[in-house]
Amino acid sequence: MKVIELKNPESLPRGIYRQDQATHLKICKYEQEINRSGQCREKPGYFTVYTAKCFKQDGVYIEIPNWPGEEFKIEGTEYDEMRNIKTSAKSLADDITEIIAKFLIDKGHVEGKLVD
Repeated sequence: MKVIELKNPESLPRGIYRQDQATHLKICKYEQEINRSGQCREKPGYFTVYTAKCFKQDGVYIEIPNWPGEEFKIEGTEYDEMRNIKTSAKSLADDITEIIAKFLIDKGHVEGKLVD
């Protein structure tokens, strides 16, 4: 599954964990409120994306416990753009994770690149 390698790793305070930097963001969860035009105009659609900060050790991305990730709310025209992205033939979980991560990078919400 793809993760985001941060362009500027985040330094952690001493004693937070055995690692001194958060080098990657992993998408943990996303929620979508589907836009139901004509029915619920007061509730436009949006995506909320939750990430965990992590680092890579021995080929595994380890989430940093007790350290907040980031939350992104994608709404308005960005929501419309994102929901119209075509999917590929990958597994649904991998495909959605990659699409969301690439979107966050392309739209400037996160500075970094996609890595395996």
